Amino acid sequence: MSLRRSVSPQVRQRLEADKELAARYPELLAIARAAERDLRRTQRENRPYAEVSRDSAALRSALAETLGAAQAGERAAMGPAAYGDRIARRKALARPAVRYWTDEVDRLRTLHEAYRLETTGRTGTLIPSHVQIGTYAVTGPHISGVDMAEAGPEGEELAKPRIGVDLDRQVGHERA
Repeated sequence: MSLRRSVSPQVRQRLEADKELAARYPELLAIARAAERDLRRTQRENRPYAEVSRDSAALRSALAETLGAAQAGERAAMGPAAYGDRIARRKALARPAVRYWTDEVDRLRTLHEAYRLETTGRTGTLIPSHVQIGTYAVTGPHISGVDMAEAGPEGEELAKPRIGVDLDRQVGHERA
């Protein structure tokens, strides 16, 4: 007589798929590292924005694939019981083998977001540096003005032209 729960065929298939994807993790991590080297070299050589953008997109894509493999490794390390039971999932998170994958997932998410934020802006674009929002009880929130600053090559602000619209005046609401 077995006290273990039987595993459904669907869970078994998902577990096997996750194990296969997790086995590709080192390969995908190497691809992401190569993409990062390419991006850094392109940035260091001051290549045109189109090339930097292409390498940045390749890095984000490689990090996303690597993140998926790490998440699959985390699920596979939790075991079949964690696929349908949130309590078993929470218990499995305390195991050292699962903790390794959880740390990898957190690290990759942070890297992915950092590269996304780092490579979103480009030299010469205007980015919001200050927004003023006023709330009035009767009419609700209004954006009163926006300061825009031009971003330099290293992210420093080059100029601060004042751009904005006084929405209170535009919609006819006067401040009391």
